[in-house]
Amino acid sequence: MPLCPCCPGNLRKLIARKDKYTLLSCPSCSFITSSPLPTTEELNAFYQGYLFNVPKEGREVHEEDSGTLVSVTEDVKKIVDDFHAQGIYEGKLLDCGGGKGIYAHAFSQSGFTVTMIDLDNKVCEYAQTQYPTSFKVICGNLTENLKGKYDIIFCNQLIEHYPDP
Repeated sequence: MPLCPCCPGNLRKLIARKDKYTLLSCPSCSFITSSPLPTTEELNAFYQGYLFNVPKEGREVHEEDSGTLVSVTEDVKKIVDDFHAQGIYEGKLLDCGGGKGIYAHAFSQSGFTVTMIDLDNKVCEYAQTQYPTSFKVICGNLTENLKGKYDIIFCNQLIEHYPDP
């Protein structure tokens, strides 16, 4: 029985199986993981185009994002307020797995110098097109394509997608 990486429990509750992967859950803390963990190459292939919704005929892509942008802006305001409470008013922020760039854009509008990184070529292109001067976009693997130091690292719904976080 594999051990849970989050608590002293065992990963023993079977959730699902697909191909060579088994999803297991820890009954103690509810952590869910895949066994085996996918490789970096498998994740890269899986996420190409995953987050990018091809627009329906006659509809612009950014129309579907307008409601999301308002919600994200509100989320970022709360996060930035927490930064301010800790005395952080500016700095270099890395948005890992930034998707379409909505969070990266909102952080840049809040005064941070933002770099976004994502595996998906299509969302990287989209983010560069939608927000050409708002932040830097890096397309590729976090562990292989990133250089430099950051004051803040932001990961929204990301850690579960890395092979060995």
